[in-house]
Amino acid sequence: MQCTALGRTGSKASVAGLGCGGNSRIGLGTGKSESESIDLVRAPRDVGVTSFDTAALHGSEPILGRAIHPGDRAKVVISTKAHPHRRPARHRRAAGGRRRREP
Repeated sequence: MQCTALGRTGSKASVAGLGCGGNSRIGLGTGKSESESIDLVRAPRDVGVTSFDTAALHGSEPILGRAIHPGDRAKVVISTKAHPHRRPARHRRAAGGRRRREP
């Protein structure tokens, strides 16, 4: 899998990624079980995808957290979205919680 540098952070991410929202919400929105949704995340991970895009609004963050093995946490990049202009302090607390959250 081809990777690209993320600015000057020293981190790299795959150029292909998995979007965990939209109508499917990694299968949750189409009736898939939690186990099937976890498999939908692990399949691209198994072929080198390291970039995942989610948001609390999608409800897919807990599945993503369970799907990524603890030993792989430092090898993936998870991007999330928020509306910081609405409640900035609340979003900073939520983002901090996501960084610390374990599966």
